[in-house]
Amino acid sequence: MKLQITLTFLFATTLLSQTPDPQKILKRIDDNLRPANRISESKMIINGRRSSRTIVAKSWIRGTDESFSKYLAP
Repeated sequence: MKLQITLTFLFATTLLSQTPDPQKILKRIDDNLRPANRISESKMIINGRRSSRTIVAKSWIRGTDESFSKYLAP
């Protein structure tokens, strides 16, 4: 039991003593901000002199090269 506690302590201190690589941290943040696939719905209100109109669209995006938008209204 004492050996197991000692090994656990040594393993934990080894992990804590390592300094994180800033480039790896930034890459993980970027990967979280830009997922590979995403779906979004947008609404744009256009105010003119006489009237206003609303345009609603839904977009599907895959990677950085492929996207498709469908206009739902009007």
